[in-house]
Amino acid sequence: MPRGRPRLDPEVKLEHLKQSRRKYEDENVESRRRKARERMQRTRARIAKDPIAFSKYKQKAAQHSDDYRYRKSETERGAHRLASRAHKKKRRNKISTRSTCLPVLSANGVFPGLQALLGHDIFRPNAAYPRWQHPTRTTAATRTPFPHLTNPPGPRDRNVLLVAATVSQRNSLLLLIMHNGLDAAFQQLALVDEPIYFGNPKVKYRENIDFHVVIRGFVPGVYETWARAGPQVTGFPGNIHNKYRGWTAALRYLRVINDRIPPFSFDTLDAFHCTPPLGDTLLILTIA
Repeated sequence: MPRGRPRLDPEVKLEHLKQSRRKYEDENVESRRRKARERMQRTRARIAKDPIAFSKYKQKAAQHSDDYRYRKSETERGAHRLASRAHKKKRRNKISTRSTCLPVLSANGVFPGLQALLGHDIFRPNAAYPRWQHPTRTTAATRTPFPHLTNPPGPRDRNVLLVAATVSQRNSLLLLIMHNGLDAAFQQLALVDEPIYFGNPKVKYRENIDFHVVIRGFVPGVYETWARAGPQVTGFPGNIHNKYRGWTAALRYLRVINDRIPPFSFDTLDAFHCTPPLGDTLLILTIA
């Protein structure tokens, strides 16, 4: 007698396979339908609880899915295709090698000593648009980086006394003198320089930046530590010089002191040839 189990007829064996497969598929389909119903119930509960938060969550999930799909396609194509896609990636903002000058708004007319100090003609009404911001625009010559500074000042701009800047490849200097108009001026600066200077530190072309906040003159009640409070507690004019590595830290400090600077007049201020009056705020951004 032959050993082992009797061999099934191929047609009978195929029918058995079909039945087992059909049973597995029916169970799997029912399980997937049940999970989908539960998922929909949870989703409807989340939408009813907080529709705005749910919409933000969906946007974030979609973005994550797109990022994953992009990385996966990059990996499947192989490393040798990355070089060919380099020109299609988002263009990084590079600092121009040519010095660029920005327009100036002065509450009391033009400061005569500033041009000699910076060595640039910054008093042109239509200064050249920075090349590193929109390198592909053809209308660059007709645009200005501070459109609302070249117009008559509004209620938020009336306290901005001077905004001047020179930008080059290796060394840059940005002088900002103002009084009680910090928010307006910093918004204007952020519109121009945030993509380069104040963005992600991992950006390839980001320079090393130090933010020096210099408060010249007697400013009562403005100091960070007790060690720096000596000349101000005694009432003598003194300087506060704080150095920050980040834009947000310097901005936060200047916003704190925004309402503490006493009022004064700039009628007697002759640019940088004389001592600024009490309460002058000088923000210097140096790029190494």
